[in-house]
Amino acid sequence: MRDSKYPFYPAGFVIHSAIHGAIDNAHCVMHTHTTSGIAVACLKSGLSPDNFYGAMLHGQVAYHEFEGITVEEGERERLVRSIGAKPAVILRNHGLLSWGPSVSEAFMVLWTLQRACDVQIAASAAGAINPIRPEVFPQTVREGGPAEKRTCDDVFAALQRQVDARDPSYRN
Repeated sequence: MRDSKYPFYPAGFVIHSAIHGAIDNAHCVMHTHTTSGIAVACLKSGLSPDNFYGAMLHGQVAYHEFEGITVEEGERERLVRSIGAKPAVILRNHGLLSWGPSVSEAFMVLWTLQRACDVQIAASAAGAINPIRPEVFPQTVREGGPAEKRTCDDVFAALQRQVDARDPSYRN
């Protein structure tokens, strides 16, 4: 990291700059620390594909092992290696992350990953999970995965219209 007269959070810089610097199409990187996201990140088995949202991400989620607060520049290479080309990332014992070529695409991946975690935690608390048949996953990923640009743009635009209707002052 270089010196800067502006304050910044070193852990956030290490994570985001690693991805921006190594993945050509990563124009937007998003990262959260939600309760259910961290809960799933703490589970040895990780994300279950056995709900509507989890099935959409089947085979699309990367995992990176927790190494402590991410301030060591040496972790950057290991993080990028863990991610590969997968746009949905679970940072073990830490949180969720997504990246994409646009804000709308990174958002839809993160939103889908978050919903998968929310449903997994709720369903697990309710009792035994009804597994999805493995032969269903390819069609679910193909037809429902969050990575189609037009779908991402349309959903993001709809959400933006909702925010604009409530309080457009964020645009100022």
